Amino acid sequence: MAEVFDSVTRTVSIMAGKSTVMDSVADELAELARGFASKHSGPNDAFVRSIRVQKAGNGKDRLVVATDPLAIPKELGHVVISHGELAGYVKGQHSLGKAVAAIHEVS
Repeated sequence: MAEVFDSVTRTVSIMAGKSTVMDSVADELAELARGFASKHSGPNDAFVRSIRVQKAGNGKDRLVVATDPLAIPKELGHVVISHGELAGYVKGQHSLGKAVAAIHEVS
């Protein structure tokens, strides 16, 4: 009879984290996100330039991040206040979300 050890999930996770496929998918995701974001403001926008891959979890995981200080309102949207009153709402670009939806390996 086969035996499955409690550590199998961790072991497989570490094995996958060492795979170059993880790097390829993360790089593709970041490139797609930059492409979606550049449609809004051009390729030299701070938000576009700030999208990159960084390793996490002791190098086992990859994160696609945007480090622009305005990344959250640009990605998700924000309200506009003028003279203390609500003047409107700016829709978010959802560039990172669109990139995730566009990649078969991630979605």
